[in-house]
Amino acid sequence: MKFYRSRSFSFWMAAGSALFVACSVWIIGKSYRSEGMGSFDFFMGVSGGAFFLLTAFFWLCAAMHEQPDLDFSPEGLIVLDFATQRIPWGEITGAAVYMERMVRLEIQEAFAQKLNRTWVAKIQGLFYGKAIFFIATSGMGLSPAKLVALIKLRGAD
Repeated sequence: MKFYRSRSFSFWMAAGSALFVACSVWIIGKSYRSEGMGSFDFFMGVSGGAFFLLTAFFWLCAAMHEQPDLDFSPEGLIVLDFATQRIPWGEITGAAVYMERMVRLEIQEAFAQKLNRTWVAKIQGLFYGKAIFFIATSGMGLSPAKLVALIKLRGAD
């Protein structure tokens, strides 16, 4: 069973990021004309523009990829948000709804050490530990409660 993030969702997120890039360019221009390059507004415009340009690029890449975001099989689960490797069902120790819109997935520490994680998962690991991951269900057409139920049923529908 495979689940894909909606392309239209990803394109809308990229469009929203592009709108913030445009606002940042306006802030840069306005602050440069009034105060020069050393102003705080100029710095915030540049840093905000760079951040949202990066997120726009991320969402465009997400809209273009063909791989499923979640891949359930009898062997285990692939979650592209944090790794491309399949997580065997025996390594998953828990799943629960987190903050109403995400799923908190816990795996065994020994397996988590061997997992080749994405940069997002590496950043999360600094705060939550290497064995806890979060799955965002936005744009998938799948509720967090349904995803938790599928994980607990080991992907069987």
